[in-house]
Amino acid sequence: MGTTLELPQFKAVFSKGEGNFPLVLVAGGRQPEPWWFQDLCQSRRVWAIDSGIDLCRKNFVLPDLFIGDRDSASAEGILWAESKKIESMTFPPEKNLTDLQIALREKGLRWPGTPAILTAGFGGRFDHLFSNIFSLIWGGEEWRSFTRCIADDKEALLLLRGGEDVGVSGLETGTLISLLALSDRCLGVCLEGTRWPLEEAVILKNRPYAVSNYSVTGNLRLGIDEGWIGLYVRKP
Repeated sequence: MGTTLELPQFKAVFSKGEGNFPLVLVAGGRQPEPWWFQDLCQSRRVWAIDSGIDLCRKNFVLPDLFIGDRDSASAEGILWAESKKIESMTFPPEKNLTDLQIALREKGLRWPGTPAILTAGFGGRFDHLFSNIFSLIWGGEEWRSFTRCIADDKEALLLLRGGEDVGVSGLETGTLISLLALSDRCLGVCLEGTRWPLEEAVILKNRPYAVSNYSVTGNLRLGIDEGWIGLYVRKP
């Protein structure tokens, strides 16, 4: 049947699994527009990761869990979480895992294999974004924490593993599309619905040529035989 991801700007159906993405992980990066964030969280469970609690407070979104070391959450956000009696998991700042990695591990324990969306994961420091992307892959492989999407109102990154494909619909014509190799080699890459399609292509991490493509219809499909690949989508 596939796993369906519905964002305000498009819909994606992953070939593996079934159901939808019932959980939103809220990080502390660039904040999405209020209307987008509220739409995303509607009818989904929400986990606030450290300063993600401030985004939730600002937009009147009540999370189910507040998790992190509290080194970036504001005092107001912490007090708000306490006043709302939100479940809290607190860790010392001196630790071996990032707050996101701890949240992914906890998600694997509570909801193994259940799909989730990470928002407020873009913007800010490049090292944080780099860690976020590869932490989602690590979390999926080690803790069965299926989190295949980082998104906000401006851009999105979908993660695809070898043997999978994803169909995306509802795109604006001219939407920016890039493919990012997240493993050393991506084999058997097929892309349809863009200005420059691909068929059984090989994309290497150290030869990132498959960028700055664009959609020519409202739909596209990406498949990969081997490796990890990121489908980057940005509104025109």
